[in-house]
Amino acid sequence: MSVFLFIGLLWFSGCDRDQSGNFTGTFVKEIQARGGKLSRTNELPIINASWVFNEDAHGFEYVISNVGFNEVKQMLTNAFGTKGREGSPATGATARYCLFSASSVGVGLLVKETKSGVQINCITGGFLAPP
Repeated sequence: MSVFLFIGLLWFSGCDRDQSGNFTGTFVKEIQARGGKLSRTNELPIINASWVFNEDAHGFEYVISNVGFNEVKQMLTNAFGTKGREGSPATGATARYCLFSASSVGVGLLVKETKSGVQINCITGGFLAPP
């Protein structure tokens, strides 16, 4: 329940920034700044795209336009050195998604297919700590 609350708060209270260019490079810098554990940063595929970036004290969100889910998922799998847990409408989900756990990659990451591209939500540090 708290994850959905976080995503809702991020959507309405975050600072929107429209950007375009090399999404891979931008993502690598942001995830490293937030404590993500990348196993490699060299030789990752360049994903040229447009995106909106939102953030708050508990994480960030990217809404990426005109890019394929598989392309983003593969870049993340290469960067983290591990596969996330996947789901799809065939398994009862409303869209294809991939979850990377904080225990594996240092941050909680939800990657979800949208009608126009991909949405990435990242939950960091203190928000994941038990009360």
